[in-house]
Amino acid sequence: MPAGKLQVTAVTLRGLAENGLAESMTFLGCFVSPSEKHRTRSAAGPEPQWNQTLHCTVPEGESALHVEVVNEDPGRPGILGGGSVDLAPVFAQGRAEQWVAINTPHGQPLGHAYLNLTFAREGGAESPVYAGAGAPPPVYNGPPGYPQEKQAPPHYPERGQSYSSLGPEQPLPPNYGSGTPPPFSPPAPVAYGQPQSPIGSTGSPYTPNPEQSPEKQKKKVPEWMKYGGAALAGAAAVGLGTWVAHEVKEHNEEEAEREAQEEAAREHEAQLRREAAVKRQADQQIKEAEERAREAEERAREAEQHAREVEEEEEAPPVYHRSREIAREEEEEEEEESSPYSGIDDSRWR
Repeated sequence: MPAGKLQVTAVTLRGLAENGLAESMTFLGCFVSPSEKHRTRSAAGPEPQWNQTLHCTVPEGESALHVEVVNEDPGRPGILGGGSVDLAPVFAQGRAEQWVAINTPHGQPLGHAYLNLTFAREGGAESPVYAGAGAPPPVYNGPPGYPQEKQAPPHYPERGQSYSSLGPEQPLPPNYGSGTPPPFSPPAPVAYGQPQSPIGSTGSPYTPNPEQSPEKQKKKVPEWMKYGGAALAGAAAVGLGTWVAHEVKEHNEEEAEREAQEEAAREHEAQLRREAAVKRQADQQIKEAEERAREAEERAREAEQHAREVEEEEEAPPVYHRSREIAREEEEEEEEESSPYSGIDDSRWR
């Protein structure tokens, strides 16, 4: 079978109410290879609405997707059931959507989970994402009257490969695990079909083994992982495993991606500030150049006006002084002509 990437959009789950699980807090876990497991967030009610896309790696030679439904309600915790999907049609067509039968560990029908699947071969072009929230799922007819082929329990991996690391999504109480934890011994495996093992009980083969402490965190970890080994052991005792290693890995990857996005945003903002500063400097230089141009133009106009005035002064005749001399001579002549003694010889009285 081809290797590639599988997108699993978990849309909803139906059938819990018919099995007395209307009050539940469930999530869906899925994996192709037991070493890489993924889970949705928890959702409440008889028909939880997840609408969440998970990304699984499909190794060479694998052709089945395994899903499990886990209840995180403290009143009835544990793995409720599971199923499997043949990926051959998905490999051939690139995508598929279907109701997947979910059976209890005893082979009894529990309900159906609606999944959208999209597959992209390794190194090839990705198929378009088949969004789970776009169109409503097909009509669900409930668990009664399932076809005979859906009555048989699906194949699951060994007990050691089950969801031993799936943990509660909600934070535990603040005082949880503060005292000395009670001694815990993993229960003996119980085969399917034993009536004394109810759904989600610690005797079910779905019951996870207690995990060791997670690897040292580099970043801030989810709230439910802050309560230490005692809280994790207590969670395992009530039938809920802690998928610590995978949770830590996904959390660190999300933190790294978030930090990269924040760094890119900061760099973009700094670049915008630098561009704004350059633009302000360029605008200031343009303004100063325009001011200098206006001053030069004003000086040129003043020089031109001064040149015209000088030219006009050089071209005008010096009539002012000559006119005064002529006027004085004319006045003297007029006085001589108008004097009454102008015709008498008065030289002897002088």
